[in-house]
Amino acid sequence: MVAEAAKTEIRGTPLMHDRYEALTAWAINHSADSVKVSMFLLNLDPRQDHDLRVRRLVRALCDAAWRQVRVQVLVGVPDGRHQLRSNAVSSLFLGNRGIDVRHLRSRSHHLKFLVVDSKRSIVGSHNWTPSALQSNLEASVLIDDPAASRQISGIFDALWQDSEPLSVEANQSVRGHDAR
Repeated sequence: MVAEAAKTEIRGTPLMHDRYEALTAWAINHSADSVKVSMFLLNLDPRQDHDLRVRRLVRALCDAAWRQVRVQVLVGVPDGRHQLRSNAVSSLFLGNRGIDVRHLRSRSHHLKFLVVDSKRSIVGSHNWTPSALQSNLEASVLIDDPAASRQISGIFDALWQDSEPLSVEANQSVRGHDAR
């Protein structure tokens, strides 16, 4: 049985093309307490991120963590080896900078959203990959609504409870060792 969604009018700002990166970085840079990111794919490969768009978003996360903002990142577990490696490398990079990074234990996810201070959210189709930020046609929405953002934050918290850190085997495979 599907629960009936709360009937609430929510105003949002569409984010396409460069607006996604600019407003996402702005929201993270203005965080005071928490940033919660659920991202299916995260690719920091400098050979692909020519315009440094993904790096700017990740830098904003690192700067927030440095300011003592609690930063949590939930990544997907994709089927493709290269995508899995991208998430693992990115997770290690963020983890080495004091950011909590996990993946779901019980199921995969394809979610792409972030919540800042439980006041502002961005929900949509953007992965943090060079192709999503440079060439794909993607659409996301900035929701500047505390009530809706608290609900989305609650979804993140429930997913976080069903998550775990990246496995040692994945870490070893990223470093070039055979995990088997």
